[in-house]
Amino acid sequence: KGLSVGDWVLVQYTITKQDKCYVGSITGHGETAAWAVHFLKLKSRSTFSFIDSFSASQGNDDVDDADIVSRLPSPRVHRGIYKFEFDFSDFVVE
Repeated sequence: KGLSVGDWVLVQYTITKQDKCYVGSITGHGETAAWAVHFLKLKSRSTFSFIDSFSASQGNDDVDDADIVSRLPSPRVHRGIYKFEFDFSDFVVE
């Protein structure tokens, strides 16, 4: 996938038998997996806009390449709201 620190990614977790995806930015190399990722919180499902409101303990995780389903384009940020030129319709995004 050719990922690097600073890339925006869509990460998939299987939670209670359902795949859910989260948007995040690679912040470094993980301690327990390949990448350390800081996640954004979904603000609006209709516009797929995101905000950076998770605490450090909630919003960070180490993920492997296999958990990353797509690299995202850089977001447009306006007043703390992140929007991506990406079609999220095939994914259950949280």
